[in-house]
Amino acid sequence: MVGCTCLLFCGDMTVTRQVKRELMFFQENVHENRETLLMLQKLGNQHQQVAQSLHGELMEHHERLEELKRESAERRDSHRKRMKEMIDKYKREVKGREGQAQEVRRWKEMGEGSGRGG
Repeated sequence: MVGCTCLLFCGDMTVTRQVKRELMFFQENVHENRETLLMLQKLGNQHQQVAQSLHGELMEHHERLEELKRESAERRDSHRKRMKEMIDKYKREVKGREGQAQEVRRWKEMGEGSGRGG
């Protein structure tokens, strides 16, 4: 029986060593997993900050684009108005010249008519 007890004791020591090795391996894995988790959390935070920054820049660019659209529309409307005013002014000048030309023709006709008859 003594030999039997020794085998059980030796067997228990082997199991104990194996359990200790597995426990140490598990603890190392836990430590590595914690480090990995912390690194992933940092990367996640950085990703979120970059995403927020990009979103902010995107919104700024969108606002600038809308502002440029408004300015462009205002310039277009202003140019259209100015062109219309210039065209209207030209038409008035042409009508004025036509009126003057007709007046000159009438005077000439009147002058020629009275000169022949008189």
